[in-house]
Amino acid sequence: MLYPDFKNYVRERGLVSEGDGLILAVSGGVDSMTMMDLVLRFAKAMKLRPAIAHVNHGLRGAASQADEELVRHAAETSKVPFLLKRQGPAGGENLQDSARRIRSRFLRRAAAEQGARSVLLAHNRGDQAETVLMHMLRGAGLDGLVGMRPASQDGDIRTVRPLLFASREEIAAYARERGIQHREDETNLTLKYRRNEVRHRLMPLLEEINPKAEQAIASMAERLAGESEALDLLARACFHDVLDDASDGRVVMRVGSYAEFPKAIRTRILRTAWRRASGSAADLNSDQIRRIDDIATGGRGEGSYRLKAPFSFVRSANRMEISSS
Repeated sequence: MLYPDFKNYVRERGLVSEGDGLILAVSGGVDSMTMMDLVLRFAKAMKLRPAIAHVNHGLRGAASQADEELVRHAAETSKVPFLLKRQGPAGGENLQDSARRIRSRFLRRAAAEQGARSVLLAHNRGDQAETVLMHMLRGAGLDGLVGMRPASQDGDIRTVRPLLFASREEIAAYARERGIQHREDETNLTLKYRRNEVRHRLMPLLEEINPKAEQAIASMAERLAGESEALDLLARACFHDVLDDASDGRVVMRVGSYAEFPKAIRTRILRTAWRRASGSAADLNSDQIRRIDDIATGGRGEGSYRLKAPFSFVRSANRMEISSS
């Protein structure tokens, strides 16, 4: 049943369009190898142009090389382009964060070079539930409890997660039925990573209370995503109500109009202003937003705060500005 469900999920949510170029991020694990099989089955009917992208970080020696060869062979057998990046994480950084940045940069560059509209990632429903729980443990707000979205846009590239509806059991059963070769990553079993602690310790406890805990958490995230999108639409309209002036790298807003809105809307107004000024949704976190809002609504009537260089926030009387000057 996975293939019909996959087609319905992709079509109902508009995750791909006819003729799209796609970059499939394939590690060699069962999830990404299954995603590749599903997309390639679907590709002809939709006139899709898929390419397979693989990153070899070299962290597991011969096992990493075997992963690469498996994915390469699958791409060549399927007669689709195979794109490879070999690069280890940077020294002195968090290993997982560094590897994630390397993959993200490579996938975006691959999409640009291939003329692809979207990058496809093989996150599943279990990954979604774990992400929501990890965000909850860090004290996240509404946007954190949304977890991962089926599709999100960042500049010209769209990130798509076409397996977010499927459980690991459904994916594994499909792989067995189709005889899909894949490799197991032993690091998924170690408890030194927080996600694995949530997967192997916390989720089993929750499933003792509710055997459908994973599905319940994922369903909650999907409902909250709808509410978050509604707030975003409202905040974009409110942003134009408080906007005084805007140009490249600069947004000026009226404090009096801004302060009239509830904090949940003000938070989203600031995110919208940051995107307008910087051209990106990244590099503005919840702590920075809180500091900016405190200055904007505080009784002193003035203040400033440094953001990612070269940007800063300045308030003076009824004027608040995010700019690169």
